[in-house]
Formats: sequence, C-alpha cells, structure tokens
Amino acid sequence: MEPDLLFVYGTLLQKIENSTSHFLKKNGRLLGTGYMSGALYDVGSYPGAVYHPDSKETVTGEIVKLRRVAAVLQVLDEYEGFDPLWPQGGEYIRSLVPVHINLRTVNAWVYLYNFSIEKLVRIPNGDYLTYWNNL
Repeated sequence: MEPDLLFVYGTLLQKIENSTSHFLKKNGRLLGTGYMSGALYDVGSYPGAVYHPDSKETVTGEIVKLRRVAAVLQVLDEYEGFDPLWPQGGEYIRSLVPVHINLRTVNAWVYLYNFSIEKLVRIPNGDYLTYWNNL
C-alpha cells in the first residue's frame, strides 16, 4: 500500500491561496504542523526544501493525510514538475522522508528541491509562511 501522508512546506500550505492548495484541501485532511530535518531556500515565487537527516535545522510545514493517494499525487507531481518516469530530471523530486509531528515520527511524501542551492537565499528558521507573510 502506498504511503498516504504528505508534508508540505510552501505554496501548498493551507493559508496560501491557489488552485492547487485548494485541491489539496479537498483531497486531504490536515493532521497538523510538523517539521523535517533540513534547510529551506527561496527559489523565486516559491520555496525549495533540502533534506539533511543529521541537521539540527528544520523545515516547518503541514502534514496532510491524502484521500485517493495515487490520483492526488499525480496532480501534485505535475504541479511540482516531478516525473516519476524520470525522477532526477525535474526541479523537485518526490521522496519519503521522516517527519516529526506530535512527538512522533512518520514517513511522509515530500517534494524536495533537486537543483543547485548555491545561489539561493536561505529562508530563516525553515518557515516559509512567516517568510512569505513578510515579503
């Protein structure tokens, strides 16, 4: 059975208004706020997260339990530019990552940034919503 949890940290957060975040609200149930080990970067009009399992830094986001997992992931893959047939080729790669919520750890799908971060600005505290609200 395919995992049904998704960790979102950017334009798919519930407080950010766009057609894909609305789609996710209709096709998932918010479990709460969580975090993963890693860093968050400003890619332009959206963020990109990089997973670092041993990092003390974290990326804050929301954990969503998906309904109709395969169909929802297909829509989100297109939105994120991820091609399961050529996973390394896009700007994002969908990976299962340990995410922390309510003092426990779960494995959730996360769209991780797949290009160079060398010239990107790091988002303080790994919190895109706070960063976005201050733009």
